[in-house]
Amino acid sequence: MNSTINSHRLKVASILTLGISTLLFAAAVFIPTTTPTVTIGQYALKNNDLLAGETAAYRPWYENGAWQGDIIEYAILANGDRETDVDVGANPATAGEGGKCAFDGHSGSGCWTARASFIANGADAADGTYWENRNIFTNNGGQVDFTWDTLSATQREAIDKETYDIIVAAASAIPEDPDTSALNTDDASDILNYIRGERLHERSNDTVGGSKGNLRTRYSVLGDVTSTPLYIGPPGEAYGRLNGYLAFSTANKDRDGRVAFGANDGMLHILDEDDGSEVYAYVPSMVFNKLENLAARDTTYTHSYYVAGDLLSGSARYGSAWHSVLVGGGGPGFAGLYALDVTEDAYPGTASKLIFEKNAADGFGYIYDKPQIAPLGIDTSRTPAWYIFSGSGYSMSADH
Repeated sequence: MNSTINSHRLKVASILTLGISTLLFAAAVFIPTTTPTVTIGQYALKNNDLLAGETAAYRPWYENGAWQGDIIEYAILANGDRETDVDVGANPATAGEGGKCAFDGHSGSGCWTARASFIANGADAADGTYWENRNIFTNNGGQVDFTWDTLSATQREAIDKETYDIIVAAASAIPEDPDTSALNTDDASDILNYIRGERLHERSNDTVGGSKGNLRTRYSVLGDVTSTPLYIGPPGEAYGRLNGYLAFSTANKDRDGRVAFGANDGMLHILDEDDGSEVYAYVPSMVFNKLENLAARDTTYTHSYYVAGDLLSGSARYGSAWHSVLVGGGGPGFAGLYALDVTEDAYPGTASKLIFEKNAADGFGYIYDKPQIAPLGIDTSRTPAWYIFSGSGYSMSADH
């Protein structure tokens, strides 16, 4: 199926999967959401051509049971050997100091770890404010900040029904809590704040008044990472003969590199390749119905997948301009597909990062393989139409 996105010329081509059930009558039913957590993604290389010399690589990591995750920088030598000076799995995480990642433009000679970068920015402080300053966005009919006051009533109820019900009761003049004046502010929900990274109400910490919190204790605000990260550098495709591409690639040749990865904390994270610090993050609206489970309020936490599909980035021309596009599915985390504009390395930049979301209602299932971006057809001005190609995914006909 083809559908035009935002009246531009970037389209989605969904390839329907056919099953030959007569030959597979004894096969077990595959249920994406119950996939065992036994695998981990591959290393992502900054440069796949080692003939040019050593390069950086980014390794996903997670700790089973604690469910914290990490992205760890490695140096890949010209002979293919890999090395890092990060103590992988250390608690607390610390950046390397052995000079293994002394690349040009690197802030230090040691390799970085995303967990250590979060800690360095104050993410582990129980009463810290780092979470308030993170750049996190989502979709509510368009890109909005991931804060309580920007979400729809349906989204609020999905994330934190308890707080939502208090607001509804107050609005009906039947207040269950005499202090409801702040319940519509950006930080009204403890669960949404928890997902943003607030640590105050975790069970191991004291809340205001001295009582213990009732939300799951985390070892890190960064959830487990089970999929392959993606390095996003300046545009470098062989599109020089296409209308406007050379000017686009020249204008972005010095763009800062970014490392993108999905995590089972409900977010796609974008890191600075220089020091591993988070530049911004995106919460697909398709995971809203289970975000509350991450906090495990007054209950036991059971691991689940959230943003775990493979990623791809590439150049495409739509809306009369060239863009760098990042696209990914939910893997076992959710049914759907999303695309982001990553042309600008800064946040928020001059344009919305969110291009589109497609969900189960649009006919998409759980997409594991990475989508592809390619042009089809060309006119006399050397301007083809650009498409995102993706399989429809597992369980595409199910009600999600």
